[in-house]
Amino acid sequence: MNKIFSFLFFGIFLFAFLTCRISTEYLAEQVQEGIIEHYKKNNSEIIFIQKLILVHKAGNEYIGGADVSLDGIQCRISINVLSDRKSYNAEWSFKKR
Repeated sequence: MNKIFSFLFFGIFLFAFLTCRISTEYLAEQVQEGIIEHYKKNNSEIIFIQKLILVHKAGNEYIGGADVSLDGIQCRISINVLSDRKSYNAEWSFKKR
């Protein structure tokens, strides 16, 4: 009987651990703030992000995009994010509209 409860508890714990990940909305807010901070620190350009959207790809990978205004020029960026629930690493590149 104890073995059944131990196995059941382990199964529930494993399921909760594997399905628990950071909210994509929260991560998108963090990435947006990080991109804005990057441009404030490293460039003289003014960036305005209209809407940043991330989608969970698999595991700890997220992909997304945003429409941005960089020094008044409208463009689109594609974003790749890796997150370990505590921190993230984001890479973005500009695309032609």
